Amino acid sequence: MSLAVPADTARSPEAPAASRPAAALLEVHGLARHYGSTPVFDEVYLQVARGEVVALLGESGVGKSTLLNCIAGLDQADAGSITIAGHDVGRLGEHAAALLRRTKLGFVFQAFHVLPHLSVADNVALPLLLQGLRDRQEVEHRVRAMLEAVGLPGFGARQPRQLSGGQLQRVAIARALVHRPALILADEPTGNLDPATAARVLDLLVGQARALGAACLIVSHAHAATERADRSVWLTPHGIEALDAAALQRHFAPVTPGAAPTETSADT
Repeated sequence: MSLAVPADTARSPEAPAASRPAAALLEVHGLARHYGSTPVFDEVYLQVARGEVVALLGESGVGKSTLLNCIAGLDQADAGSITIAGHDVGRLGEHAAALLRRTKLGFVFQAFHVLPHLSVADNVALPLLLQGLRDRQEVEHRVRAMLEAVGLPGFGARQPRQLSGGQLQRVAIARALVHRPALILADEPTGNLDPATAARVLDLLVGQARALGAACLIVSHAHAATERADRSVWLTPHGIEALDAAALQRHFAPVTPGAAPTETSADT
């Protein structure tokens, strides 16, 4: 698989917020992040609408996970703004930002981050408990329904050590969606899975996101993610560029033995 996008007109700058659809759930405007004097990315513009699934690609180390962390309020950008469901994340205090994460965001990690000392049901229930839902029957009903939705009926009493990697990622997805978030952020959700399991997990994640009407941003190197997304974008140190079908086809084309790698059109 080629790791470069061809230098042609297949990539175009992701349009600034003003020229994207107005019904955006997530709006990123002119975002920049630096570590000391070292820039990670700059001038990032992105919008994701309710019910839309966007795949975010880019070279390793360009800052895709950093961008997700900035959107989630887990890292602080050096410039620009992030708006989620009408809330300017940068203007929120610590308590309000934490409340926004608990109520509006669902995060799926590559490494699952399922708590090993809790049962499957207790892991999935965590977002509901953090929101203050204390009706035990309601919690149990929501957890049971979510486990059924991700194909794990009857798994609630099991311990994480009893599950496969694919099953653990399904638990992580159930936990991310049980509180019905408006925005789902997925950071390489299939990076630790074999291709067949990865495809099933992506089908599940995208299907559930659309069923909820949530905006969904997936960081991935997988072709399967771009195939399921409504659109794909490419992060560079200088912003985000749109990827069309031709660019994606060339990016994921098999590498011919002995052939030189294709150069990118930007310094990534």
